[in-house]
Amino acid sequence: MKLETKIEFFQDDSHLVSLDSIQCFNDGSGYCAFLTVYSKPFSCVNHQFYFQNLKSFLKEIIKINDSLKGTAGIGPTLDNEHIKFEMKSRGHLTVSGELLHGTELGQSLRFSFDTDQSYLGSLAKSAVKALNELKKR
Repeated sequence: MKLETKIEFFQDDSHLVSLDSIQCFNDGSGYCAFLTVYSKPFSCVNHQFYFQNLKSFLKEIIKINDSLKGTAGIGPTLDNEHIKFEMKSRGHLTVSGELLHGTELGQSLRFSFDTDQSYLGSLAKSAVKALNELKKR
């Protein structure tokens, strides 16, 4: 099953984090998507990202948007690769994570940036849309 919804977090016209072409494994054990992260001056575009617990992640994003507190993270259970959205004091949202590419050279990207709570709405809106799509299937 492939979701039509793209989960997006953007600031002004700049996409900071997006999960696109989200597919559920046939056995229901997890998901795969193309992840793009822009954390100036670094970026990672269309990284194949494997993760679990999509529904709970989406619900946590919505909860953070509503309460302006909490943390939502997503990633595989047996790997250090992850993305995390954490609401801090005074309306600051920290987005952090680590992406890994399992080659001989062992490439990785560790990132973290802060932004304002006012940009959380874009992420929550796509989370609601993705949750509704998951419920229909």
